[in-house]
Amino acid sequence: MAMDEDVGLRHRRRTTSPARTQEQEGGRRRSRTKRFASQIAACGLRLADSAFGVQRVDAKHDVEAFSREFRGKNGDRAVRFLPDTYREALRKAHREHKFLLVYLHAHEHEDVPTFVENTLADAVFASFVSENFVCWGGDVRTTEANKLSWSLGATAYPFMALLMSHSSTRTSVILKQKGICEKETMLDMLVRANEEQGAMLVALRAEEEERMRNRQLREEQDAAYLASLEADRKREEELEEAQRREEEETRRVQEEEERIRAEQLEEERRIQEKAKERERIRAEKAKKVMQEPEAGPGITSIAIKLPDGSRKLRKFHATATVEQLYDYVDSLEELHSVQYQLHSNFPREAYGRNLKDKKLEEVGLCPNAMLFLQPEDT
Repeated sequence: MAMDEDVGLRHRRRTTSPARTQEQEGGRRRSRTKRFASQIAACGLRLADSAFGVQRVDAKHDVEAFSREFRGKNGDRAVRFLPDTYREALRKAHREHKFLLVYLHAHEHEDVPTFVENTLADAVFASFVSENFVCWGGDVRTTEANKLSWSLGATAYPFMALLMSHSSTRTSVILKQKGICEKETMLDMLVRANEEQGAMLVALRAEEEERMRNRQLREEQDAAYLASLEADRKREEELEEAQRREEEETRRVQEEEERIRAEQLEEERRIQEKAKERERIRAEKAKKVMQEPEAGPGITSIAIKLPDGSRKLRKFHATATVEQLYDYVDSLEELHSVQYQLHSNFPREAYGRNLKDKKLEEVGLCPNAMLFLQPEDT
């Protein structure tokens, strides 16, 4: 009986179906993948102390290093990952209205080398994704890629995700592929996602273009408004400047007219005062003038030529003083000057009031003389 049971057990083992064996192998693989993902998740932000070694904290430097190493190992035919941070990759995808294809690389996972060689390094696959997507890759040993594996729920490797950036703050996941798959399968999923979800990108692109047009229109309107304001301001400034110049010219003309009137009034006042003073002196001196003597011995005849060209002839006693001569001239109605001096022409000699006490014969004005009156006031 025991022998029969043992034979039956061996028979069942030999007759286990290939499908059951494949399912068991898949289960073991999924178990190993989950354990590996758990190891990656456990490292978290403590990557410097993990089994993967000390890591850099410069995200851009990490991505550049991964991109350079990946291209060095797989050549130019492989997918070319953007050598920039994840955030910059999102911005680039948003600007170009493309999906962002994210690849998280776990080099110690047993399925990763096969996936890289058969899919990522395939020229057809690389050409398609490079043409249609913005591609970003990162090593899960680095801080940025590790954080991204948490946020995307990367529980199996190799891991790829297709993302769409709606704005600087909102991103949606179009598809995720956890674990290994055939190149054709991956390519087919990306093609279908691009075709099915591409309309969203077209809509986003249309919205963005509409926003740009509206922004440009607003900017043009604002610029036109500002230009109009500036033109109005300039016109107002020109009008104000013209008005200011006109007011200044009017004020200048008024001031000039007032100055001229003031000068005229001052001149009239001066003339009147001079005339009054002249009349006062004339009246005063007329009282002092002695009666003109008759011609004869001891008499001198003096001719005085006035500024208006007229001449006055007067006889004086030779013993008369220069002051008496000036008193006579001062009494003339034809005289309009208060300050003046008498002088001869040939020879030219002045007979000023400083000689008032001198007799006419003493200064050589006998028996006759011709004197000219030179005004000294204006």
